[in-house]
Amino acid sequence: MARFALPPDLFSMERTSMANAKILLSLAVLLGAGPLYAQPVTMQLSDFATPDGGGHPDDQINDHQAFLKAADFFQARHGDGTLILEDGEYIIGKQELWNYGDPSPGGDWNTDGFPGGDSLQCRSMVAYQRGFVLDSCFNFTIHGGTNTTVRYRDCLYYGTFLRDELTEEVSSAVAATNCVTCGHDSLLAWQPDLLHAQVGIMFTFKGCENITVRDLELHGNVDKAILGGKPYWDGYQTYYDGIFLIHSSNTLIDHVNVHHFGKDGLHIFTETSPASYILEHPNTPIEDSTLLFNNTVQYSKFNWNTRQGISWVACAGLTVTDCEMNYTGAGRLASAPSAGLDIEGGGGPFRIRRGVFNDCSFLHNAGAGVHADTGPCVGQQDFKFSDCVFKAGEKANALWPNTRGMKFSDCQIYGPVSHFFEQAEDVPNDTTYNIVFRHTDFREEDDQWNYLWTDTTVWSTMQR
Repeated sequence: MARFALPPDLFSMERTSMANAKILLSLAVLLGAGPLYAQPVTMQLSDFATPDGGGHPDDQINDHQAFLKAADFFQARHGDGTLILEDGEYIIGKQELWNYGDPSPGGDWNTDGFPGGDSLQCRSMVAYQRGFVLDSCFNFTIHGGTNTTVRYRDCLYYGTFLRDELTEEVSSAVAATNCVTCGHDSLLAWQPDLLHAQVGIMFTFKGCENITVRDLELHGNVDKAILGGKPYWDGYQTYYDGIFLIHSSNTLIDHVNVHHFGKDGLHIFTETSPASYILEHPNTPIEDSTLLFNNTVQYSKFNWNTRQGISWVACAGLTVTDCEMNYTGAGRLASAPSAGLDIEGGGGPFRIRRGVFNDCSFLHNAGAGVHADTGPCVGQQDFKFSDCVFKAGEKANALWPNTRGMKFSDCQIYGPVSHFFEQAEDVPNDTTYNIVFRHTDFREEDDQWNYLWTDTTVWSTMQR
């Protein structure tokens, strides 16, 4: 019997168009063609072992190619299965020194400069191979055992560098005579040979639904990276991340420890234009002018990362339970805003709303424990924190609540709270969107630290 022919671009559609995909798949069954894949499958990473031995834990062999083979297998199925990682440590991360104008090592390799898409940019010094990526997939689970780690290998280049054209010797741009960054207006005049290296993203799920990531330690290993200069004025704002959720819904991240990445532990966002999305999907169910994605993170840790523990910049509907977002920017590197949690989105149907945080900790980050900045989106609102602990780092606030409708119940806050949201005077007052603290203690010190000091230059209470 001939297989039911789906439109060639069906699985490149964005997340909420997946409902249409499911309808077409159901029609295929009703028409007697049968589903594309009748049964989910369960595979182990060792099923994708490579000739050099990659795909097995604890053998010091790079397992990157085995992860790529596994991703390709499940991508061809559009998800619909489980990938099991055995107990032990897996090693990933692939970089090759690369010269601008040379051919790419292959289709899985990235040679983008920084900033991307900018004519004035640092050219890439390396080609790096993509991580584990699924695009427009459904019903997929990846999980480890009781002690499973995926670690980036030692000695990956990260940041800005200089490279001698004759000897090909590489040196960190930290020691460059003229200290400029990749976005500096006079880059070409001052440092035309400034180069850039990024590591990549360990796991990416784009336009997916019902993805589960469970029982894994994801180790960014930034302490063992070969560190260059800052690619941008506000730090290392370039790919070196644990998990990307791009326009994905009903994701579950459960018992995952994501630490020591050069940028974010978890980044939730979209690459889709709101205006074009509404035109292309006029019948998408939207609640209160917002599209809900309803992702869940529980019993997980996002500590010792460089820019954020969690960056939430799009895709409303996030529930976080019993999680840690501590020590961001307190390790080898720091990039602004260095928050435990950053809530900072744009407008339109992908605005950030409906965040629920229960029994979480935001401790000793270089930036705010929670940095919530409305920016251009007044509709960014409705965030509830219950039984959470916020402790300021050395030079920042415990909390930066510059957005509407933040509610704190039964929380403990140590250190300054500043930059409250101010409602515009020409807008009718709606008490629903007030910032509320209920049964919450504000403290200057605990049994180890005093979190406040007086800055005599401005005579205000600030963080020490």
